[in-house]
Amino acid sequence: MFHHVKQSLYLVATPIGNLDDITFRAVDVLKKVDLICTATPSEEVLFEHTNVKPGSHINAVGSFQPHMREVPSETVQVAKVIVDHREACESEAGDLIIPTKEGKWSFKNLYGELGQIASGEILGRENTDEITLFKSVGNACLLYTSDAA
Repeated sequence: MFHHVKQSLYLVATPIGNLDDITFRAVDVLKKVDLICTATPSEEVLFEHTNVKPGSHINAVGSFQPHMREVPSETVQVAKVIVDHREACESEAGDLIIPTKEGKWSFKNLYGELGQIASGEILGRENTDEITLFKSVGNACLLYTSDAA
């Protein structure tokens, strides 16, 4: 487990198990991991793009307002971006809205919605070096449930 604020990591991890199994590490540990999960109300990026290794997958499920962000614009630029619900992300996902306003990304570059991958309509990861980014503002479960009904 990693958290950029050590005290917060311990608050989250204490109920899970033995604190001896938890290590607080510098952000550059990201260069070694395959999966990055962010779930914060941050208004600033949580890591630098240079710390994301090729082939990583990012679940960005925290920031949910246009001024909030967890993921650097450079990462959004190079990633295959999948969202829970396009329309919701166009109005709420600062991780995508901010790079759009900066002129570094566009919703025209959006690969698709999670439901399209789950249904087989579009492919997920296509090669081992591809960086994939799933951005959610809280609609994926609702869409899956309504599509299944």
